[in-house]
Amino acid sequence: MIRQYEFGDVLALGEQKEETPFLQDEDLMEHENITWTYMDGNKVVAIIGVVKMWSGVGQCFAMTRKHYHKGVGYTRGTIRKMDDAMKAMDLSRMQTYVRADRPDFRRWAELLGMDCEGLMRKSSPDGGDMYLYARVD
Repeated sequence: MIRQYEFGDVLALGEQKEETPFLQDEDLMEHENITWTYMDGNKVVAIIGVVKMWSGVGQCFAMTRKHYHKGVGYTRGTIRKMDDAMKAMDLSRMQTYVRADRPDFRRWAELLGMDCEGLMRKSSPDGGDMYLYARVD
């Protein structure tokens, strides 16, 4: 089930998050955004969203519970939500950063219709390399 994000959902993912989030609850409350929470029963398993950076450009993000299986339904639901966000926020570009050492995340970004625009060396908080992916409509 996918529902609207609620304050505190990041904490509900617990310490088992797949990625350390770049955004905190407070950041989401301060910036124009559209964010969803993916549920498995009563358990929060993922948080996906788009934060408007400036006119026409949004930054998307995903935080998942460690080892959460991202199946076809999860991917299709995310594509629909990305389409909705691009329309609702009047975006012509949606982008995200993907760790270079996570080929599974790169593959998922491509399944979501994003193109790799290049490698950004030593750009992650821990000094690792990241790829910039974007979808331009």
